[in-house]
Amino acid sequence: MKVEAQSEHNLVSYHSVMRDGSDSSDLENFLWKSFDHPGNTFLPGMKFGNDLVTGLDKYLSSWKSANDPFPGDYTNRLNPNGFPQIFLRKGSVIQFRSRPWNGLRFSGMPNLKSNSIYTFEFVLNQKEIYYQFELINSSVVTKMVLSLNSVIQRFTWIEHTQDWSLYLTAQMDNCDRYALCGAYGSCNINNSPACGCLKGFKPKSLEEWVIADWSNGCVRKT
Repeated sequence: MKVEAQSEHNLVSYHSVMRDGSDSSDLENFLWKSFDHPGNTFLPGMKFGNDLVTGLDKYLSSWKSANDPFPGDYTNRLNPNGFPQIFLRKGSVIQFRSRPWNGLRFSGMPNLKSNSIYTFEFVLNQKEIYYQFELINSSVVTKMVLSLNSVIQRFTWIEHTQDWSLYLTAQMDNCDRYALCGAYGSCNINNSPACGCLKGFKPKSLEEWVIADWSNGCVRKT
């Protein structure tokens, strides 16, 4: 069996495939597709999520280093259970979550809005669950990247500078860190410190609170 790698221009730009060389006329006879294994980069036309028929999980993983594409510490993947939402993890520890789709966007990502560059959709049916974006203007080049330090960033290519420009980040500020203030805690980035307790609650450990360790959260006042 002869296997060859080639670019499949009839699908989407940047999409590389490997197919059985004995039947190159069959466009569905793929042994491997780069869009099924996105690495740290999410491109237009990719499906980010789960194939419920084959069990294939299409997710982002950070690089080990700036020069080493081996999977690093962080993964960003769609959890299909319950109300599907995206979880960014370091190992098994949750760092950020998108919260469920509300019909317009993931409810924990308010900066994901309609724009002139790309459209996006969330698809949920018996065969697959995925998030996808498509370009409105094909001359625009944009990508979403999971960085080495766990930030989910969207970039656009600026032709006259020949460089990528940061368009937005999924995590808007420190309050987007998962469970930063612990149980019954609240986060307000305009306060210092950002963490506080809900009304009727107090820090579980004042000693930890004063050194900016809010992870144990708050308990009800007695």
